[in-house]
Amino acid sequence: MNLKIMANSKRPILIEGETGVGKTQLAKKIFSLSKLKSKKFTQVNIASISNELFESELFGHVKGAFTGAIEDKKGFCETVGEGILFLDEIGELSLEKQASLLTLIDESVFYKVGSTEELKFRGKLIFATNKNLAKMVESGKFREDLYFRLRFFHITLPALRDHKEIKQIIWDEFQNSKVSHIRYDVVLSSEIVECLAQYPWPGNYRELANTLEYLLELNKQKITMDDIPSWIKEIRHKSNQFSSNYQKAYMQFEKDFLITHLKKYNGKINLTSFKTGINKVTLISKLKKYDINRKHYIISEYGQVNGF
Repeated sequence: MNLKIMANSKRPILIEGETGVGKTQLAKKIFSLSKLKSKKFTQVNIASISNELFESELFGHVKGAFTGAIEDKKGFCETVGEGILFLDEIGELSLEKQASLLTLIDESVFYKVGSTEELKFRGKLIFATNKNLAKMVESGKFREDLYFRLRFFHITLPALRDHKEIKQIIWDEFQNSKVSHIRYDVVLSSEIVECLAQYPWPGNYRELANTLEYLLELNKQKITMDDIPSWIKEIRHKSNQFSSNYQKAYMQFEKDFLITHLKKYNGKINLTSFKTGINKVTLISKLKKYDINRKHYIISEYGQVNGF
């Protein structure tokens, strides 16, 4: 779906993705592509608002609505005007308060706490979460009716580790960091890029940006493996160790497999190839690879194994 179409529609947008994948940046990009870009962009982190104050913060309240409401207050829905209201971490909103968003989305109206006066919401809504709302709906932790309304336009941002071009992304981010830090002389070797690419980046782009900034703050012209944070090198070591152990285990399995079937088929190449489904040329090549002599598994008419 074209971002510009999403940006200029009045319907809400839902952005899902792990922490650090760039949900806020995408929301701001949508804002910049919209006809509202000259208006206000207001970001609200729902996780930072208590359950009791959610409606007051979002819709506002009138004087005397509750203890402590000593004067009228405008909420985010009113102060954003015709701009974009970006509600981040929507998955943190309690079931009790989720219902309060239904009218806002359906009819673009809201009511201040303690008031029956209907107010028109003139802006656009973008929601974001690092949770899987579909699974939350299945487990009863998120309202199904609200979920269907939120996902009119639905964007899922992939984790950094899932990108096929992760090495290129790391390299591009490093070049951008060099420009922002005015450090054009710093060199990052292919070995280090390879090391960084093997790390799973649980914090995604945000963690990558912090790591690259740390490397630049070392004020060295050439970054070495000694400069890489220990937790990244540790993951690489474990990955390499696992890969090495897997390779050894696989080779041992393959060798045992070949010997077992050579014994079973009396050391006959054509029959072993046919029964195992291994190409004859490939089979011969593997026997050489593991230094397996098929003659050792040929049983003579007297029941003796040749070569022993």
